[in-house]
Amino acid sequence: MKKAKNILISFLTNMMIVCFDVLFSQILIGALIFGQKSVVLTNYYIQIPILILVSILLTLFYQINKITVTIQILVTYLTILILIYIFGFFNGWFAFDNIKFIGISLLFNAIGLTITTVILLIRKKRQTDMLNKQLSNIKERVQYEEN
Repeated sequence: MKKAKNILISFLTNMMIVCFDVLFSQILIGALIFGQKSVVLTNYYIQIPILILVSILLTLFYQINKITVTIQILVTYLTILILIYIFGFFNGWFAFDNIKFIGISLLFNAIGLTITTVILLIRKKRQTDMLNKQLSNIKERVQYEEN
C-alpha cells in the first residue's frame, strides 16, 4: 500500500512537471517572444494521452534504484524537451527557421533544465530524509531494546 502511494505521488509529480514544462514553453515562447495574442491548444485529444503515457514511463523509470539522479534528470529533461519540440512542430507553436528562435530556445532550455533539476533534487532529498528518519527510528528501537 505504501509503495503504491509513493508510485502515485511520483506519477502525479511527473505529470505536473511534464505539463508545466510544455505549457511554460508554449506560453512564454509563443506569446512573449513571437507576439501571439492567444495560446491555442490544438490536438489536445492526442497530447493529453501522450503526456500521461510519458509520465507513467518516467514514473517507472524512477523506480529503478540503480540509476543515478543525474541520469534521471537528464532523461527527464530530454524527454520533456523532445515532447515540447514535437508538439510545437505539429501545432505550429514555433518558427524553426528563425535565428532568434534558436537563441531564445537555448536560453529557455537552460532555464527548463534548471527548474527540472531543482524539482527532482528536492524530491530525492525528501525521499532521502524519509529513509534517514526510518533508519533513525529503527536505531532508537534497537538501542531501547538493548537497555
